[in-house]
Amino acid sequence: MESSVPIDVRSSYSVGKSACSIRRLVRKERAVKPEVYPFPIPEGFAGRAEYLRHLAFEGAKRRWGDPLPDKVVERLEFELCTLAALDGHGLDASSYFLVVSDYVEAARRMGVTVGPGRGGAGGSALAYALGITDIDPLEYGLLFERFLNPERICMPDIDIDFDEDGLEKVFDYIVGKYGRDHVAAIAAFGMEGPRATELCGCVRRVFFHACGVVISARKLADVLPVTDHGGLPVMQYDGRCMEEAGLVKFDLLGLKALTDQKRCIELVKARTGETIDFSRIPDDDKEALAIFARGDTGGIFQFDGEGIRDFLRQLRPTRFSDLVAANALFRPGLLGRLAQFIRRKNGEEPAVCDHPLMGDVLAETYGMAIYQEQVMLLAQRLGGFTRGESDTLRKALGKKQQQVIDRFRVKFVGSCLANSEFRGGEWRDERAARALAEKTFRDWEEFALCAFNKSHAACHALLAYRSAYLKAHWPEDYAGLS
Repeated sequence: MESSVPIDVRSSYSVGKSACSIRRLVRKERAVKPEVYPFPIPEGFAGRAEYLRHLAFEGAKRRWGDPLPDKVVERLEFELCTLAALDGHGLDASSYFLVVSDYVEAARRMGVTVGPGRGGAGGSALAYALGITDIDPLEYGLLFERFLNPERICMPDIDIDFDEDGLEKVFDYIVGKYGRDHVAAIAAFGMEGPRATELCGCVRRVFFHACGVVISARKLADVLPVTDHGGLPVMQYDGRCMEEAGLVKFDLLGLKALTDQKRCIELVKARTGETIDFSRIPDDDKEALAIFARGDTGGIFQFDGEGIRDFLRQLRPTRFSDLVAANALFRPGLLGRLAQFIRRKNGEEPAVCDHPLMGDVLAETYGMAIYQEQVMLLAQRLGGFTRGESDTLRKALGKKQQQVIDRFRVKFVGSCLANSEFRGGEWRDERAARALAEKTFRDWEEFALCAFNKSHAACHALLAYRSAYLKAHWPEDYAGLS
């Protein structure tokens, strides 16, 4: 496909020069705001933001009932206002949500199995209302600001899992809807290693990204070089060039766990005539939880390894939140915290926290802070942080941005001392209150690198729970998958 990209880019690419040189040129000549394909809307709506609002509240009624609870309305308004602010900065975040919602809905119409969510998007009530995700962020205490900071100007980023066989159908749908000139997979470059001295850092081979798809408002050939790979349009820049080139990437992933769930449901339907609807199963099914408590999780997504199976046998999960915590905790370097969590879960150690204001935030994890969202909520509650500030703190702690951390430490301690609720009881004494505020912040610094994204853990735990539910109630059909 012909390209209008300057000739030196095509030449450097063709002779195998470093992909880094391509990225430098893109940054130099094409640094523009990302442009989402302007999603087409029906007549009767003033714009895409209004149409998105309509879809959001209609979907919310299906999720939470009509009339909507006040907390749902408040949350949706907050999220829609955040997107409107991004729209005002020229990012068209409303179109982004509409595009994702559209191909997720199309996937379901085509019989493709869609995952419950992935990453920070699990914290969006808007995504849940639109059917993009399948986990209620209000029920499970997931935060939108962990997904999209209202005080930063950046595009949303939503990854969607599909069953492996359905992934190609979804890509074909996207190409058909927006046109081959506007859609392409993303190239990835294999580089020469250090042993080929003169060629080190040069492009050795080109293949395409396993899950990245670009949907462009402009014809891609007017932006960058595009080639054809077995009928599949593939752009010849890698994913790190997207933002600088003014392009937006959508991640579509094929997941074996979803393929297995789909096949099991089909087997049950063929054998018994029964239709399994995951939206109707409880999250506290005793038989499904017993699968985890026995460590009988071979073949179950994220819970398959022998190490985590042994951890589950000791933990003996009795509720869904235990699975979320297990998924978040079973990481390298956390053996001490694993042991403490087991003791607290099983009543061998008191499940206490340092201050009554922390109680409900830490209750589901037995008084231990293990999620990034818990730190964010406590920063808001104790230290008066805004939603955006709490996410900036979370990011600074994780990346060890010391200047930002030091600034927020001063703010947090000072705000705790000025917080009348914090200063109740034994913390009326300023020295005691200051000591607790400083200890709390110090604790966050120490475990920041280990704290996990609760939204991501909850989405993966739900995916695993659904597999366990199938394994518990239809063991013969589930066993037939292996």
